[in-house]
Amino acid sequence: MPSTHRSLNFHVIFSTYNRVPEIATAWRADLHAYLGGCIKGVGGEALAVGGIADHVHLLMRLRATHCLADVLRDVKAGSSRWVHECHGQRAFAWQDGYAGLSVSPSRIAAVYSYIKRQEEHHRKQTFQEEYLKFLQESGISYDERYLWQQVRTGLAPLPRRNIFLSISGGSGPPNPGGPPPPAMTRIPLRGGKMQRLQPPG
Repeated sequence: MPSTHRSLNFHVIFSTYNRVPEIATAWRADLHAYLGGCIKGVGGEALAVGGIADHVHLLMRLRATHCLADVLRDVKAGSSRWVHECHGQRAFAWQDGYAGLSVSPSRIAAVYSYIKRQEEHHRKQTFQEEYLKFLQESGISYDERYLWQQVRTGLAPLPRRNIFLSISGGSGPPNPGGPPPPAMTRIPLRGGKMQRLQPPG
């Protein structure tokens, strides 16, 4: 067969750093549009972007040559920079990891509708409840003690591993974590211990 045919659709979910609800209503739609532009800029297609103050959902179509971890690294970096420069939120950052769910063509309309109705969904459940629901429905094992990224008295856990899920056909291994948030310098320690956060000088 001389030609290649593929359908690579992904539903991606990630939160703001430490789930801080800092995506303001006044510029949320602009951020969503910018995220769509970032996806287009790396050669993908944004089918839907939505979310509330503490997280976003992306429904996107990628090429066979794309690496999902690399696409998300660039999308997060570009959108964080946009928030810093256009809205003066210098401390804004995304969480290190994400959940990536493969979506079959027959499920695209349902996922699109789900993303566009985020405000309605989150009148009844938090982001954490939503995220855990996806893990449970996908049969993904996890330890909630290490699932959420938290900051206490200047300390934070090492970056969480990304979670790659499948809601219709196929799954893949975890991907390497993304870069640390731009608003701080991290000093890693060995052995899975805590690492200290040092504000930029």
